[in-house]
Amino acid sequence: MAFADYQKVIDDFKNSELKEIEKYIAKNNIKAEKVGDKVFVEIQSEGTGPVADSGLLVGIRYTGYNLEGKFFDSNVDSTKQVNKHGMELFYFVAKREGSVVGMLEGITRFRQGSKGRIFIPSTLGYGPPGNPPIKPNESLIFDIEVVEVKPLPEQPAGPNPMMPGGNPNGGQ
Repeated sequence: MAFADYQKVIDDFKNSELKEIEKYIAKNNIKAEKVGDKVFVEIQSEGTGPVADSGLLVGIRYTGYNLEGKFFDSNVDSTKQVNKHGMELFYFVAKREGSVVGMLEGITRFRQGSKGRIFIPSTLGYGPPGNPPIKPNESLIFDIEVVEVKPLPEQPAGPNPMMPGGNPNGGQ
């Protein structure tokens, strides 16, 4: 298979995922906007705090489920967790790291205090491998509340102890 053929297969798959999400949104009369050309966001309640811009630390409450309504995780309701964990806020850096790409992208439409949903195609979620209980190529929905938006903490200045010559005990 030539690269162009492979790319067409990938593009067709991405488009079918977006159509699946668009169909879900239309069927459920959801007023969602497209972020870029990949993720859909529904703002249900607009906050008044800072926007979750790129590079800012964001703390959210969330419940995640698939398009069929099957829950896989939450830090709001422990009965919706497949793998039990604490109920602390989930933190990540908007547009940079700490979550799936769809969340990193979609969160930039929210302000601190906002509540809403992010609809994420699998290509911006867990993709072909999935992440049990999330199936391979499964699109996801996250109900979220943005609790915190703030700058990243200052990093201490000085030598990096992990770099040669940076060991404070004088060794390498």
